[in-house]
Amino acid sequence: MSPANVVNYQGPPHNLHGYHSGSTTVVRSPKWWVAPPSPQLERIVVYETAPWLPVAYEDLRLLQDTGQNIAGLGDLRISQATADEARRILTLASTIQLPKPIVVPFSGGGIGLTWNLEEREITFNIFPGEREVVFARTSEENDRTVEGVLVLDERDFVRSLSDVLGSFHSNED
Repeated sequence: MSPANVVNYQGPPHNLHGYHSGSTTVVRSPKWWVAPPSPQLERIVVYETAPWLPVAYEDLRLLQDTGQNIAGLGDLRISQATADEARRILTLASTIQLPKPIVVPFSGGGIGLTWNLEEREITFNIFPGEREVVFARTSEENDRTVEGVLVLDERDFVRSLSDVLGSFHSNED
């Protein structure tokens, strides 16, 4: 890439949007790599939709760095592969306007991601070494729980996750 096609962006990250393209023009900032907006490019993440995303990534990184095997409590160490799957779900969830999730480890090296919206909640549990993500969603009345499993390796994982999150956001069953 020639230096003429590179722009060094020094402004705040909330002014940046993520785009995916084969374009050679790239905007560079210390933490973000994006291509400039164009009608030919597909928008991936808009900061205004998910201002919580960098904070959730940092929460996850801290859990990964500080996890321990605590006698009597459990193994709260998080593997790179488990953290990567959590980041994948966080990134996909950021395309829907949701509040900041709660990121928690659980014994055995798993990660739980929970979003609360109004009086309902959705939780995704990611287990180390497993190719499935278990989710549970409660209704506003807390009288019904919808549970399911998403297969990470499945071709339609992104669409399935988007459908689950979209129905949660719009409060549809």
